[in-house]
Amino acid sequence: MNFIIEELQLRESKAHKGIKALRIALFHQKSDLLAFAEVLDQKLKEIAHAFQTPHNTLVL
Repeated sequence: MNFIIEELQLRESKAHKGIKALRIALFHQKSDLLAFAEVLDQKLKEIAHAFQTPHNTLVL
């Protein structure tokens, strides 16, 4: 997430003016977005367990 935010910041002055707003929104919502990823990862582990498949073989 930090990589994406940093890359957007590098492009702010050279690209569409909406990129700054996007970067700021991502920065402020980073915790919520990453929390969602943790929930998704847990759900995938549960699915893998139900199908007796190693969870690291599930790819989105």
